[in-house]
Amino acid sequence: MSAQSLRDELLGVAGVAEVDLDGDDQAPAGVRIRMTTDADPERVGVEVQRVLAAHGMRSRLDAGGAPPAPALPLVAPAPPSEEEAGGAERPPRLPSELRSVRVEESAAGLEVTVTAEDGREATRRGARSEEGLETAVVEAVGLLLVGAPPRVIAVDWATANGSQVVTVVLESPEGLKGAGAGLVRASRGYALARAAWSALLP
Repeated sequence: MSAQSLRDELLGVAGVAEVDLDGDDQAPAGVRIRMTTDADPERVGVEVQRVLAAHGMRSRLDAGGAPPAPALPLVAPAPPSEEEAGGAERPPRLPSELRSVRVEESAAGLEVTVTAEDGREATRRGARSEEGLETAVVEAVGLLLVGAPPRVIAVDWATANGSQVVTVVLESPEGLKGAGAGLVRASRGYALARAAWSALLP
């Protein structure tokens, strides 16, 4: 693998402003990117992962917390300078809270829209069935939080003390597994979204 070709491909990703490679030129051990102020972090992360995978590397998009294990290349968005940001603070990478889940049913199937507290939203379609609803809700939450639908390992519905509870186990596109649970208060769709949200948040 050529460090120069990897750098050129990463610089070709929309939203990437600078690329720093650590280690040997023929086999870089780490990668750090700096994004433009108007970049979509989730979209940049997905595209960077695709480029690194094509070069036989894996990545984890990090927003400034603890770095991943040393064996993994690091992809971290750097905060913009005052000149670039105009003095404004950069918004957080991930939405913090789930606001709502909207389910629309038509002859063609279901359309699920998941909205975060900051107004960001994602929509997925599914078949008019319980399984179709589960798939659409989980995929929409995945698109909102990690930029891609997660792999569903398990979805279990149970009744505890007269209340229905859903538990999910999901695997993110990066291979990280997580579990979450949601109590059904108003709708099964919202409870499932809360469970998936908990499973995917770092």
